[in-house]
Amino acid sequence: ERIESNERRVMIDIELKKTDIGKFFLEDIKIQNGDLVIVSPIVRLKHDFVSIIGNVERPGDYGLTKNMKVTDLIARAKGFMPATYISRLEIARVTNDRARQIIPVNLQDIKLGEKGEDIALEEWDIILIYSASEVTPPSFVDIDGAVNRPGKYELTPQMKISDLIFRAGSVKSGEVIRGAELFHIIPGEQPVVRDIGIKQVSDTNIFVDKDIILRSGDAIFVKSEPKLTERRIISLKGEVKYPGTYSIRKGERLSSLVERAGDFTDEAFLDGAMFNRESIKEAQEKIRQQFLAREQRAILEEQQAILLRTSSSGIVTATSDPLKMRQEMIEIIASAEIEGRMVIVLKPLSQLKGTKDDILLEDGDVLKVPQMPSGVAVIGSVNNPTTIPFESGRGIEYYMRKTGGLTKHADKQGIYVIKANGEAVSKFMMSKSVERGATIVVPQEFKYWTPPGQLLKDTVEILSRIAMGVGIIAALQ
Repeated sequence: ERIESNERRVMIDIELKKTDIGKFFLEDIKIQNGDLVIVSPIVRLKHDFVSIIGNVERPGDYGLTKNMKVTDLIARAKGFMPATYISRLEIARVTNDRARQIIPVNLQDIKLGEKGEDIALEEWDIILIYSASEVTPPSFVDIDGAVNRPGKYELTPQMKISDLIFRAGSVKSGEVIRGAELFHIIPGEQPVVRDIGIKQVSDTNIFVDKDIILRSGDAIFVKSEPKLTERRIISLKGEVKYPGTYSIRKGERLSSLVERAGDFTDEAFLDGAMFNRESIKEAQEKIRQQFLAREQRAILEEQQAILLRTSSSGIVTATSDPLKMRQEMIEIIASAEIEGRMVIVLKPLSQLKGTKDDILLEDGDVLKVPQMPSGVAVIGSVNNPTTIPFESGRGIEYYMRKTGGLTKHADKQGIYVIKANGEAVSKFMMSKSVERGATIVVPQEFKYWTPPGQLLKDTVEILSRIAMGVGIIAALQ
């Protein structure tokens, strides 16, 4: 690089020559003040080599020899890896215009003696070897039902139904297997569904009738009857000789379970037994939610009506107080625990067997047998809600007198009795005898006049409308 005539920069190519003794010199040029001599490095571009990449043992660059062909380079790379796609490999070649040309080669034709396919390699050729999975996406089959690992599995050559079940962890232990269904793909035809016989020989071994080879897209569903083997748990609490958690058989009845638990104790109060069932609990919860939604809508409508009225503030206050009480009662109902109590008639074991009261048991049932109670509870609008010692033959009036009598807001017509077994009896005759362990409920009566002159009445009887049982009564206490 030289400054010429103090005006411009010019580039001058010169040849660097080497003497016999290994020294370099510049020929036919004289270096001037201000010249910049640039000695370029050796070009990094490699020559006389070819490359092989992909599914071979030793991919990489190899020296190009005279008359080197495709098979020669594959041999230098120590051959193919397993699962190589040999129907097509490709040669990426640099053309004269420095573009890349792809030349397909069928290795199978080379093996069959087609010499034209074994192409001679040129400088910078790259051979690309593909695996079968790169060219052909893997096929899958599905399995579901009574197996340990249901799901999608890759289809392997000659894979049978038994192979797929084995890969899915075999059938579930303890299941009663009832065969299988195979959704089978037939090329060129509609898929078919076939029944397949399956027999479990051991925990890991099975026998498959019609153990056919699977195709891509096939699906197997292994059938079972889990209800025949699933464990059903029942809890016995209280006054039985051996309380605890018991496993029951399908179709087992209450008397059978009590007998297994050693029968009732001498202190058992059978009339007060509480029997809870999960299915009833779910049904009661559904009813409660429907009731609460309906009551909330009614309260909202009444509040809107009050706001639209043009009556005096005193009347508005009077009409809003019952709404407040109603809202509080709804909150009590919403927070009360639902146990799913089912009213049963529990008798001594000898009298229970074979009767309509000897009910079938379900998973999750709970039976609580209390000790003999000593009193009768009186709750609600009485002067002193409490529990009164039980006296045989006494009626409601006797127990209400013991609590100091009714309050002035008591709803005398709405009094009802909840028996010890959970059964609610309305319009209970005042003189009729109250049983041991019963609860006497005295609702409160609310009366007020709305501006249109309509008498509204709202009492604690809304509790009985949703059949909550003593769970909510206890909350009210």
